Amino acid sequence: MSKNGLLVWSVLGLLGLITACSQGEIVTGLDGQSGTPAAVDLVALAETAEAQTTSTAFVDYSARAGEARKQWEAAGIESYRLQLTYNEGRGAMQAIRLVVEDGEVIELKHDCFPAEICFKVPIEKSTFTVPGIFNLIDELAAQKIPLAILRFDEAYGYPAAITTNSDLAPILRQVNIESFEILE
Repeated sequence: MSKNGLLVWSVLGLLGLITACSQGEIVTGLDGQSGTPAAVDLVALAETAEAQTTSTAFVDYSARAGEARKQWEAAGIESYRLQLTYNEGRGAMQAIRLVVEDGEVIELKHDCFPAEICFKVPIEKSTFTVPGIFNLIDELAAQKIPLAILRFDEAYGYPAAITTNSDLAPILRQVNIESFEILE
């Protein structure tokens, strides 16, 4: 990757973290400090000194994700509209809007930005449903991928923000639900 390309990814990653911070999410770092108490504090889950001192330490978040999934399932929401941004580190930031009725995606709109480097990453319809995002969290946990940000909606339990943390790339995966609406 060229220096300009790496700079673009670094800036996009930084913008994502700034956006996440402004939305009250926990951002954990080398200092082990946490943000607002309403968000999921991954540092509180850390049980080893390594997890508190290195950016690539894995903290098992699967139990908290399982609790949030149960909360989501108990809410019984089958029809909703959501808008999210997604980046997996190999293309431009993806903007995804979808409508789910009775658990099935009936509408999907997909854009990317900034336009100058825009490349739409192929996606499956079910990937960005709420159950699909929970599956992504399960995959990341199974691969022991560290997370810098993990936040769930307090009312319904859906995953609201996920950002991986790795020395391998500025950002490997980032998902931020920008808006969520239950449909009747």
